[in-house]
Amino acid sequence: MSVTLRDVAELAGVSIGTASQALNHHPSVKSETRQLVYEAAGKLGYKPRRRVQTFAGSDDSLSVVGILTKHDLYDITLTNPFYSHIYAGVEEECRRRNMSVMFSSIDVDEQNYPVRWPPMIKDARIDALLLVGTVLEPTVDVLVNKVDVPITLIDSYAPGMALDSIVTDNIGGAKLAMEHLFKLGHRNIGLIGSNLKSPTSILERREGYLQTMMAHGLDPETYLIDTPLNPTGGADGLRWLLANRSDMTAVFVCNDDTATGVYQEASAQGLKIPDDLSVVGFDNTYLAQNLAPPLTTIHVEKKWMGMLGVQALAERKLYPEKPKVTIYVETQLIVRESTAPLR
Repeated sequence: MSVTLRDVAELAGVSIGTASQALNHHPSVKSETRQLVYEAAGKLGYKPRRRVQTFAGSDDSLSVVGILTKHDLYDITLTNPFYSHIYAGVEEECRRRNMSVMFSSIDVDEQNYPVRWPPMIKDARIDALLLVGTVLEPTVDVLVNKVDVPITLIDSYAPGMALDSIVTDNIGGAKLAMEHLFKLGHRNIGLIGSNLKSPTSILERREGYLQTMMAHGLDPETYLIDTPLNPTGGADGLRWLLANRSDMTAVFVCNDDTATGVYQEASAQGLKIPDDLSVVGFDNTYLAQNLAPPLTTIHVEKKWMGMLGVQALAERKLYPEKPKVTIYVETQLIVRESTAPLR
C-alpha cells in the first residue's frame, strides 16, 4: 500500500492540511513543524505527487482539476444529460481561473467498490478532484485514502466524511412542484420514479412530496408507487396508478427522463396531457422542452453547481483547515404546457 499524506500527518502529529502546507513550503507553517513533517515523510518514504505544468494565474498551485463519475462495470448506457451541464460549468470556471480539466469515470462492482482506477488517479496527475453523481461512501472512503488532494462532491453524498459538497435543494424543489399542482386544484397526486433504494437526491424529492401531501391533510402513501428512475419505471408506475387509483388527476415525476415514460403510457391509454392528466418533472433537461406538450418541471442550476464545485476546491486549497461546507443550490419552477387547472 502506498504511503499517503494522511500517514505523514499522523506520524508528525499534525493535521493533513498542515502537512500539505509544510511540504508545499507554505510560509504560515512554523519551521519546527515543517521539520517534523519532513522527518515523517522521510521515514515513511512518502513521495509527493508528480506535478504537471503549472499555468500562470492559477489558484495557489491548483492547476489541474479532475472530474470523476461512477460507472457500473457492466452498464453501457450513455451519460445522464443532467451532468453534461455540470461539466460545462466546471470547464467554464476552470478556464476563468487558468486551470486544466481532466475527465474520467471509475468502474465499481455491484457493492459499489472500485475495481479499476483511471490513469489520472493512478498516476497522480491532478491537484484537486470533483466527484460528480452518485458515488457511494465506500468508494469515496477508498478514494480519500488513495489521493492527497482536495475533494468536493457535486450531486453526491458521503455524510460520514468531512468533504465539501454542492447539492440541489431537492426537498424545496419537490415542494415547488407539488404546490403548483395544488394551486391548480389537484389533490389526488401520484409520485413516480423513486423507491427506498434510490440515491439520496431522489429520496429527498420523495420526502418533499410526502411533506407536502401531509401538510395538506392527505395520506402521502395513497398515490405513491415504487419504481426505478427511468422511462420504463415511469410507464409502469403510471399504469399501476391508473389501474389502482382511478381518481388520480396529476403526477409528480422525480426526473424528466422518467417523465418520458409517463408520457408514453398516457398516450397508450388514450389520455391527453394536461386535459386528462397533469405532469410535473424535475431537472429541466433538454427532454422537458422536446416533449409534446412541453413539460412543466423544476429547474436545477446545473451549470452553477459545476462552477461552485471548482470555487469550493480553490477555497479548500487555500484554507485546508476550514470546516466542512455544504452548499444547497436553489431550484425554480418552470411552467410549461403539461399542467392545467383541475376540470
